Amino acid sequence: MDEKDLENYIERAKRGNLSAEQASRYFQLAGLSGNDFDSAMMQIPVKPDPNVYIQEKKPKNSDPYAGFQPIKEDQVKGAFDNDLGLINTSVVKQGEEESVNFLNNKYSRYGFQFNESTPGADFIKVTAPNGE
Repeated sequence: MDEKDLENYIERAKRGNLSAEQASRYFQLAGLSGNDFDSAMMQIPVKPDPNVYIQEKKPKNSDPYAGFQPIKEDQVKGAFDNDLGLINTSVVKQGEEESVNFLNNKYSRYGFQFNESTPGADFIKVTAPNGE
C-alpha cells in the first residue's frame, strides 16, 4: 500500500476518535496487514480524545416550545396583510389539492384551516380560527 493511502486511513481513524480496538478492526477491514498495520496502530492514541465533538441526545421530555417568543399583535397583522396579498388568480386557477396545500402552508399559522370541500369539485372549505 502506498504511503498516501496509509496516511488517509490513519487520519480517518483519528478523526473518528476510534479506540485502539475499533481502529484495529477498521484497519483490518481496510486490508492493512504486516508493517502497514503495525505502523498505523502505533499512531493511534491509547485513549480516545474526550474533547471530540459528540452530539448529545436531547432529553425525551424536553419542552418543544422552550424559547418560543410569540409575535406581537401588530406584527401578526402586518404579516397577515402581506400574506393575504399572495392570493391571486394563480392560486385560484390551480387544482383544488394544490390550492389547499398552498393555503394551509401560508395561513394555518393564523389559525385558518383549508380542506377540500368535495373531492373532484373545485370548492375549498375554509374554517376560521373561531371554528366558523
